[in-house]
Amino acid sequence: LREAGAPVAMLGGVRFSRPWEVLRGRRALGRHLDAERPDVVVAHDCWPHALAAPVARRRGLPVVLWMHTTPRGGGWLERLAARTVPDHLVCDSRFIEGVSARVFPAGRPPRSVLYYPIAPPSMTPADRADARARLRRELGAADATTVVALPARLTPYKGHALLVDALGRLDHGLDWAAWIIGQAQQPAEVEHEARLRAEVARLGLADRVRFLGFRDDVPALLAAADVHCQPNTGPEPFGIAFVEALD
Repeated sequence: LREAGAPVAMLGGVRFSRPWEVLRGRRALGRHLDAERPDVVVAHDCWPHALAAPVARRRGLPVVLWMHTTPRGGGWLERLAARTVPDHLVCDSRFIEGVSARVFPAGRPPRSVLYYPIAPPSMTPADRADARARLRRELGAADATTVVALPARLTPYKGHALLVDALGRLDHGLDWAAWIIGQAQQPAEVEHEARLRAEVARLGLADRVRFLGFRDDVPALLAAADVHCQPNTGPEPFGIAFVEALD
């Protein structure tokens, strides 16, 4: 954000299991709001809404909640967020608009759907050809190898385990490789990746399935692959990766 020229104010680490961090974060946010006097406070999902909405409401500022993930309904964090009803609820898809009633009853607050802006194709045909040749060479995939790519957060519902299971059923005489793109960030994601790696090893696929970790060249990796496969086992709030894979 700073590289893009946007001012950024850091509130420090906050965990709701540590009330003193919540108090410190809310005080820091309050000071920032008092100094900047914004027109509206937008919280992205229930966690920041639960933290920031009471601070903004005490200052008479309009509050908007932009919901990006699927609410489960009944969780303590969602109940905490529901204590401060936003002035408007923005949903990233019709699906999220429908399930948002798990947190806020239908009609209160008013809702609208705003799809994510997806950048238009940035690679020319020549760029795509160059990226394909270079990355396949770097990652050990021959021209004839069928490469399957899964760029996604390392969370179970994205279907990594289902993909690995399917790959394990393929004829070992076929020429294929798989690239799992994404870096574990949360402890649960670290555990998920460890289970995936163990299953890949058990199936004898360690020489075919590569865990690429964090990458900032996903469009080029998709251009170098042949198949995009993200076999979700749960609903996708919006699915940016699917749209990007259409490029």
